[in-house]
Amino acid sequence: MAGPVVAGILFSMLVVVLSVLRPNAGRLFLGIFFVLMGIGVNLTFVLTQPDFVYEYGQGSWLPLYRTLTERVIGLSPTVFGIALIVFEVLMGVLLLSRGTWVKVGLVGTAVFVLALVPIHPQQIAWIGPAVANVYLLTRSFDADVLTMIRTRRAKRRTA
Repeated sequence: MAGPVVAGILFSMLVVVLSVLRPNAGRLFLGIFFVLMGIGVNLTFVLTQPDFVYEYGQGSWLPLYRTLTERVIGLSPTVFGIALIVFEVLMGVLLLSRGTWVKVGLVGTAVFVLALVPIHPQQIAWIGPAVANVYLLTRSFDADVLTMIRTRRAKRRTA
């Protein structure tokens, strides 16, 4: 149990510090993280262990979450897993975009992270991204990741 808690605390600290010191880098990191979690982690689980979300939810320390798991996820764990993947990738893409879309992604990912906390007490260690998102909501993001890459390449060419 100490391993996941330590990893969560370290990850949370990294995200908060990065977001405060370099807000753009913080939101890009979170965007890439959510895309990778959706495609790299949860897609793998859906393909190899389709009941992973159901089993995880059944272990919740809150009875309400166990009931919701049974009534919602239990209907089709694979479909729920696919919806989870789509949500995570969508939120990641929104974080990599610009303007209001980034704000939508920040709110969506903060709510998502907070919704995971009641599943298991060790999830509290992963609350850092929600804290970082609240801070990032106070910032403006006028460029999407592709524009930022193009701008950086153009500056290198002229230098």
